[in-house]
Amino acid sequence: IVALWMCFGTTSGTLARLLGGRLLLAAIAGSLLGPVSYVAGAAIGALTLAEPLPVSLLAVAALWALILPLLISVWTRSKGCNSTSAE
Repeated sequence: IVALWMCFGTTSGTLARLLGGRLLLAAIAGSLLGPVSYVAGAAIGALTLAEPLPVSLLAVAALWALILPLLISVWTRSKGCNSTSAE
């Protein structure tokens, strides 16, 4: 799981550039793609989703709708701070 999160971390720059600071779009993407990835993980046996399934997926969607914009915002700010301090 640590390796999975490390791989996810390497995509944060790409996500930030693709979404261009549009945090609402990031929230929508997180709410749609988060549950899809959890369903895929459950399908290969990597995790078990609690029953009832719609409630579990709704909770995952809500969580990722908050987390993805937050991660992109933090990455964008930290990247801006690093590039400013390096100049």
